[in-house]
Amino acid sequence: MEIQSDVPKFDADGLTTFHYAPFYSDQRFSSAYAKAIYPLRPEDADVRYRGYIIQWAVSQVRELAGDFVECGTYNAKVATLILNLEDLRGKKRKFHLFDTFSGIPAEMLTQREQDLGFAGQFSDVSLAEVMEKLKDYRDIVEFHKGVIPDSFQGFFPGRVAFLHLDLNGAKATQAALHLFYPALVQGAVVLFDDYGWDGYEDQRKVVDLFFADKKEETLALPTGQGMVIRKSHSRA
Repeated sequence: MEIQSDVPKFDADGLTTFHYAPFYSDQRFSSAYAKAIYPLRPEDADVRYRGYIIQWAVSQVRELAGDFVECGTYNAKVATLILNLEDLRGKKRKFHLFDTFSGIPAEMLTQREQDLGFAGQFSDVSLAEVMEKLKDYRDIVEFHKGVIPDSFQGFFPGRVAFLHLDLNGAKATQAALHLFYPALVQGAVVLFDDYGWDGYEDQRKVVDLFFADKKEETLALPTGQGMVIRKSHSRA
C-alpha cells in the first residue's frame, strides 16, 4: 500500500527526495537564502538542500570558539547565507574569505581538471562586487584576494570553528587542508562543496588521502557535499 503524503518533493541540484525537508517551512532560512542567491530567483537556482546542510553545520559550531573561513567564495552566496543566519558579530568572530575573484587559475588544476575546462571558470564576479554585497558586514569579513597558496602568505589562522572549501580544484584544496586543519577546534565542521560531484574525482582523492592517517572520516552527502567533524586534538 502506497502511503499518501503532503510532504513536497525536492527535485533539483542533482538530488530527488520525498522525505521531510525542514527548510520548506523555515521562514528565517527562506529569507536568508533569497538574499544569498540574489539576483537569481529561488526557482532558477534551487540549491536549498545544500544551503540547509550549511545552516545545520554552522548551527553546530555556534558555541565553539573560533573564526569562520571560506576558500572559494565566488559571488558570496554561502557567505551571505551564513551571515544572515548566524550572529558572527555578537560572537566576535571573523569570517575570512579567500578567492582569486578572477576565476580558477590553470596552474592550480590537475591535468584532468584542465581537460574538463575548469580553468577560467567563475571569472564573472569581481572583488568590488562581492564587497558591495557584504557591505553590512565589513567589520567582521576579511577578504584575501589571490591564488592559493600564495594568498596564505602572512596569514596565520588562530582557532577555526567552520571551514567551507569550494575551490573546484585538487591542488588548492590540498593546500587549504594543510593550513587550516591544525587550527580547527574540537567539534569544528569542514564542508566540501564538490566532494561527491562527477568531474571532481581528483579533488575527492586529495581529501581522502589527507584524512587517511587521521581520526576523522569524510561523510559523503547526497547533495554532493562532504563533511568532516574535527575530533579531539589529543592522541589518547
